[in-house]
Amino acid sequence: MTLCCLYDTSTKEIQPHNATAQAAVLIVNDDTSDWSTRQCSLLTGDCPMEPVLAKTTDQALAFLNDQSFKWMAIVCTICNSAEAVKVLRSLKLREGILMQIFSIVLNESLSSCVKNRLICFDLGVNMIANDVAAVKEALVKIMQQVNTSSSAAAAGAREHPADAPSSLSLSLSTKTAATNTDEMLYSCPICGMRELTETALHLHVPLYHQTHTSEYGVQCPVCLGVEGEHFHSFAVHVHNEHGPIDEREAKVPAFGAFSWVVCRRPSDAKYLLVNEPAAIAGGKPKYWLPAGRVDAGEGFVQAAVRETLEEAGVSSKVVGLLK
Repeated sequence: MTLCCLYDTSTKEIQPHNATAQAAVLIVNDDTSDWSTRQCSLLTGDCPMEPVLAKTTDQALAFLNDQSFKWMAIVCTICNSAEAVKVLRSLKLREGILMQIFSIVLNESLSSCVKNRLICFDLGVNMIANDVAAVKEALVKIMQQVNTSSSAAAAGAREHPADAPSSLSLSLSTKTAATNTDEMLYSCPICGMRELTETALHLHVPLYHQTHTSEYGVQCPVCLGVEGEHFHSFAVHVHNEHGPIDEREAKVPAFGAFSWVVCRRPSDAKYLLVNEPAAIAGGKPKYWLPAGRVDAGEGFVQAAVRETLEEAGVSSKVVGLLK
């Protein structure tokens, strides 16, 4: 995996890590917090990543250049929001190989403010959480992506050259579940992560790149279609046309209809907003009201409840219609 590499800032080249390096997660904190090695271990849970604690920015950068580790994730647990943002700026998460390391901010104050969330996303953060359980779930997904590709590589899957003719038609509607493209390994055209099966790529793109400003003209490594020519958005294309059939978006019904939900919490009269990924929000992540297409055989109310649960994880009850 290209995750086993480091970025040499002097030569601007990717250097290979030690092949036997330990998979690890870098936990960035400061001297004002009482985070211990035990707390770091609790954060990773059963996930096979070694937790490594850094107390300063310089220490974090030194660890990231340590070839004895394969850095899978960076978790910033600094409680002071201003200091956390300062550290994130110093880490330069959008440069070189750091784009291939999943970055998480665990901070209740930053998590609860839409403006602060967007600032963190702009600095290259992949995820913002306010509880440890969510961090653990993300780390499991990261390892799921890695294990899928590692198993395929061990089974003899071969890497697909970026300029090779594709075995798939650009008209992807004819693709069936019998097509086994997990026999091929691909590179992500956004961050360059290599040796991804089609299933791993399907998981990787929304996991690593939904908060990043999208780059127009990206070429799909599976079918060689080009964004802007063969499809509107690379991220949406990968989600809907590649990877496991049962994990793709439902086919668009003949009659197009949408439900748009204004959801207000009775206890404090606050309105619910959901994070819209860069791919469907005009190129940069934004926040908007829950909404989505009405599936075939579904009513407007059913669609409204389903979309609110899918996008926000919130159960809702439709009580009226806004005209």
